[in-house]
Amino acid sequence: MKIHKREMIVNKAEAKFGLDSSSHFIEIGEMEYADVYFVFNEIERYWIAAARRGLSETQAATEWPTYSLPEDPLTSSLKMLGDVFATSVAENQLTYGEIARILSTLRSSKAKYHIRAERHPEDPDKPGGVE
Repeated sequence: MKIHKREMIVNKAEAKFGLDSSSHFIEIGEMEYADVYFVFNEIERYWIAAARRGLSETQAATEWPTYSLPEDPLTSSLKMLGDVFATSVAENQLTYGEIARILSTLRSSKAKYHIRAERHPEDPDKPGGVE
């Protein structure tokens, strides 16, 4: 029972961050595939570095706002989505494994959409691009 409840918490955190990031990307306008990946990769890079430094997930979530972000036109997106994700990590007491799962699942989802867009540029929402 506890495993099922934990899985539901992680799925909910994943869905919320996925929705928040998609909404943000839509709100700011057309973004290239590489831009979306840059943001997700930089967020994941922070969490990997925190784990390697031996920080607990809670400490890492607390230290996110002090992380030195790269100079890039996407820095504001990176900061905003990183803040949202760090809050989710703290609120849901996510483990490093769960953090990695969420970020890799979202990256995979974005890649599938990108493949559909490549195969059907006139209608990227058209089914059949990727199974």
